[in-house]
Amino acid sequence: MATIAAFRPCATPGCPELVPSGPCPRFRRRFVADLVWAGIAPVCGATLPGGPAMTASACQRDGRLTGTRLHLHHDPPLTDAERGDVAAVCDPRRVGFLCESCHNAETARAAGRPPLTPRG
Repeated sequence: MATIAAFRPCATPGCPELVPSGPCPRFRRRFVADLVWAGIAPVCGATLPGGPAMTASACQRDGRLTGTRLHLHHDPPLTDAERGDVAAVCDPRRVGFLCESCHNAETARAAGRPPLTPRG
């Protein structure tokens, strides 16, 4: 018998979409639009004014403008209780972008694991 993933309402306030978890792509599009409106490029380390410092962005530290494979990153990380709280999940003061490499390194660091290194 096949397993069917449970869908939940999108974490974005007022959004009617059903998703497996978190916000639907509309939240991401809105975040990008808000960045652009504020004159901020949607790249690794980008946040809205008043947002987190995104110290986990090696791209930002090194002066690289990485705009591909971006992940929404919460800083500080969401607690288990907050994962179901729309206000916490969609709080622009806690969200920024990290590229896949920076996000994976930060996720590993937070879990106490060594960061993954690319295979070459």
